[in-house]
Order: sequence, then C-alpha cells, then structure tokens
Amino acid sequence: MGTLVAERWLRHRGRLTHESTTAQKVLAGLAIFGSVLGGAGLILLAGFDTKRYTTLHRLFLGLFMLGVALSAIFTVIEYLSLSKHNRENRTLMWSALSKALVATVLIGLAIAMGIAAGSANLDGLFD
Repeated sequence: MGTLVAERWLRHRGRLTHESTTAQKVLAGLAIFGSVLGGAGLILLAGFDTKRYTTLHRLFLGLFMLGVALSAIFTVIEYLSLSKHNRENRTLMWSALSKALVATVLIGLAIAMGIAAGSANLDGLFD
C-alpha cells in the first residue's frame, strides 16, 4: 500500500509521468483501495490459525487474495492507460506488461489454491 500511495504522490508532484485523465486517477485510487483490502485481510489472516478458526482463516485468506488481485488489475490498467497517453515513454508499456505477467501468475495461483482447498491432500500445497 505504501508504494502505491508514494507513487500517487510522486505523480501528483510531477516527479513521475503525470496522470492525464480522471480515469487514471480513479484507477490509482482503486489500486490503493485493493491494497488496503489485501492488507486488512493479511493482518486478520495472521490472527486466526487454521486449527481453531478454519472458516475465518479461509475467509481472510480470500479477502487477502481478492485485495491483491484487485490492486494488481487496477495497476495494470492504469499503466496501460498511462502508456497509451505517453507513447514516447516506452518504459511504461514494459512496466505494464511485467505487472500483467505478475498479476496473471498471482491470479492463477489463487485459483489453483481455491481448487485445492477442497482436497485434504492438496490443501496446504499452495498456502
């Protein structure tokens, strides 16, 4: 969350490529919201172990994964929009593509973990 807030502040101050549309600002805000959601899920996840609080642990794990996925998706869309409006800065496109690759792997692992959660043999494999 801290890096997204710092990035937003640096864009506002003109140190990074400035956001040219309201949609880019909204996407940055949604990415920060997703990171807050994921952070809250992680904090709550740490407090509830699987032995005594199985349902709550899985609920907060899902909240954490949802927050991370939303943050990644909104960040990728924001970077794609930034690269579209700043074609001279090719670094933005490469950054968007690398973030999309990481987001795809994260979401794929989250899906695999959700599928494996129903199996006693595979439950902790992706945890």
